[in-house]
Amino acid sequence: MPTLTDFRSDFRKGRTGSGLRIRQEAKSYTSSVRDANNCMVLADGRIGRRWGTKRIETLADGDTRIEPWYYSSDDQYLLLFSNAKLIVKEYNSSTDSFTTLSTFTSQPWTNTTKDFLSIAFEGDTMVICDETFKTKVLTRMPQIQGVYGPPFTLTDFGYGTNIETGRQQAPFYQFADNSLELTTNIFTKEGLSTGYESFLQAVTSGSFNLTNGTGTITSSADYFTTDHVGTRMRLLDGEFQITSRTSATSVEVTVIDNIAKRLIANPFYLKKDSTLVEVSFFNHGLEKGDQIFLAGISASDNSSATLAKAVKAATSATAAPSNSNAGAYTIKRILDADTFEIDGAGTAATNDVLVGGTGVLCFIISGIKGVREPAFSDARGWPTACAIHERRLWLGGTTSLVNAAWGSVFSQFRNFDLADGGVADAIALYGIGQQARIRHIVAAYDLMFFTDEDEIYVPGSTTEAISQGSVRIVSATEHGSSYTKPHKFDGGIFYIDKNGIVVREFANDSRITEYSSLPASVVVPDWIKYPKDSAVYEGAASLITTPYMFLTRQTDGAMLVLHSSRSDDSFGWMRWTLDYGSFQSVATLGNSVFCVAKRQVNLSNGTPSGSDEYVLMRFDTESENYITTDFTESFTGSSATAWTGAAAASRQQQAYQGYYSYPDVTVNGSGAFTTSTALTAVTIGDQMSWSLELHAPIANMPNGTQIGKKQRLVSAEISWEKAASGTVASQNVVTAGDTASDLAVVPVDEWREYFIGMWDREPTLKIEGTKAGRCVLRGVVLNVFV
Repeated sequence: MPTLTDFRSDFRKGRTGSGLRIRQEAKSYTSSVRDANNCMVLADGRIGRRWGTKRIETLADGDTRIEPWYYSSDDQYLLLFSNAKLIVKEYNSSTDSFTTLSTFTSQPWTNTTKDFLSIAFEGDTMVICDETFKTKVLTRMPQIQGVYGPPFTLTDFGYGTNIETGRQQAPFYQFADNSLELTTNIFTKEGLSTGYESFLQAVTSGSFNLTNGTGTITSSADYFTTDHVGTRMRLLDGEFQITSRTSATSVEVTVIDNIAKRLIANPFYLKKDSTLVEVSFFNHGLEKGDQIFLAGISASDNSSATLAKAVKAATSATAAPSNSNAGAYTIKRILDADTFEIDGAGTAATNDVLVGGTGVLCFIISGIKGVREPAFSDARGWPTACAIHERRLWLGGTTSLVNAAWGSVFSQFRNFDLADGGVADAIALYGIGQQARIRHIVAAYDLMFFTDEDEIYVPGSTTEAISQGSVRIVSATEHGSSYTKPHKFDGGIFYIDKNGIVVREFANDSRITEYSSLPASVVVPDWIKYPKDSAVYEGAASLITTPYMFLTRQTDGAMLVLHSSRSDDSFGWMRWTLDYGSFQSVATLGNSVFCVAKRQVNLSNGTPSGSDEYVLMRFDTESENYITTDFTESFTGSSATAWTGAAAASRQQQAYQGYYSYPDVTVNGSGAFTTSTALTAVTIGDQMSWSLELHAPIANMPNGTQIGKKQRLVSAEISWEKAASGTVASQNVVTAGDTASDLAVVPVDEWREYFIGMWDREPTLKIEGTKAGRCVLRGVVLNVFV
């Protein structure tokens, strides 16, 4: 029987499971493992035990979601979202500690809804939104000339106000259908009783205050809710604010800007020898018999005599307009959607002529159609998703407008005034994709919208920013997204599909324009357990780690880790677990990775009892000899055997320091423990079990691979890199010769051979361990007899 070797040079493809068991010709077969737990793949194809976790603090608020705010290398903040609470902490990497800067209580999110928060930030401003509450704005406050106020403020999102007109800069939308009519007895804002509005007293009725601009608006059908109180609304070119609600059809209002339509220049068409006057009024929505009131016509043109009941424009800034014959006009005939006719006073015109001047206002005395209100409000719902793209704040996905989104004015996040659609003006997008809810907005080269049914994008440009005139919505793929935050990662956008069980990559090839959403988790379907939290880590040079994407808060408590470095053909999955707990949330700040874990307490007898605790921890990403336990605590002092102050009360812990390993210690209920020998420093933590199972060897015989035939796995030759712990098929990696007399392990940094003697149809080699100590493999050679 010949001896064959199966050389494995790297592990760049991560875990592929048993999916390739009969595809040994696949390239990824020799660059992957059959299974793994608590391992990580490094950039150059090595594989090793994952980083341990260092305890930062116990979280008194329990279940917590963490999010980063990387303002600069000197200002790094971690946001802790818990039930109705937000804590802002500043991270000091030199001391590996946090300082609490601001605490905000009585917030609108809960333990359930905090998982759905959408967050975007730029500069000193962070926007926090969800459909269940009014959008919040967290602001980093400047400290000026030694005067220190609150480091952060958390306020409700508020629309800006035009300083000239007082109009609200909200994205207004007509929710009511065109059959709803509003009738008002107040048309003008406060302080203009000597202007046109004084003439309106003759044609309006009811209780109103002309000086203060207050009155009553009535709707033709039920429309107003209690949530409308305080809301701005628009009619024609005017705006009013609801101050109180009398009923579903009646509200008290204050006029902000005159409720009138400003007509185009010279809006009246006079026909020779005719008393009929044709009025240009774009999309007027009026009917025959409706009444209007006209004001501001030029006193010097031919319309003055014909339109005798219209109020003339003032002749100077101090003069008030006047007309003793002022009154209402009745519409005689509707010509089309933009024009109608009224009766004039005579036939003054000698030729057909356009008259009226500029700035003519048309007040509608009868019912007015087309009321608009803010797209985001207590009455209509708040955005589900937010993003900052091309210096605009994008908000979208409300309960009332599930597939609509708005972009703010350039560099003005509170201004959504559409104006005339210029390059810097706000942008409105309606009907994005199918009738589906926008769940995420992602700012990349293209602006992307992920809904619960499909994936859509607005193409970017290298020459101009997105504007209302240039925007183009393109439907890409139809898989749908869950509420788990998508991430830009190694050239694609990775997201969880709407069912919560497939990780997909939304990406396009530079040679084509179409996007695809190919499954990235096809080899690990059994590992995807509805993740709700995610983060991306760029890597640390000290360990040459490849970039990682983390997925956590799974139903099984595990953290999924996707490593990817396309330039080096590295792409694959690992699974990280806690022996005595579960991962809940994850976030990255620079080279640091933080997580929140739920830990089982009181395990001194191996049986959990009492309440679980939530702990903020940091993965040891930057140490060459990184810690290899979880919930780790470090102690220093004078030479002693008795130690106090451990947070790991009432449980057994592994004890070590660097490459020194000591017998396990038992921490009592008061946080005290005793080491077997006097030490000046010691590290304790929960064990972190890890394992690595290789694929069955390939037997390339002249008559085939011998798949399904029995093979004898004789030995394994492994290239170690500073390995200090673990077993290979139950044989210790570290031998007696690798342990110094003072208990310090001398890391194994060489090729070693291990004799196996396994006879099976698919013999697989398992490398595993539970004791503290680093273990990294560079490569493996499997020797078999066939």
